[in-house]
Amino acid sequence: MSLVSIDFQSIIILSTRNISMYDSGKIFVVIAVIAVVLLGFFLYLFNIDRKLKALEQKIKSNE
Repeated sequence: MSLVSIDFQSIIILSTRNISMYDSGKIFVVIAVIAVVLLGFFLYLFNIDRKLKALEQKIKSNE
């Protein structure tokens, strides 16, 4: 019986020590960083697309 109670006590201790990222509020930091990186990536792609279209128009106008 004492072996079972020790196992439950160790489980309770381990579960109280492990604080998830959501509980500590760090998940919002992770989401914010991922959002900023993705936003920067998409803005970069949009900028490249705009420049590429301008170059295509310039090539078409010279022909």
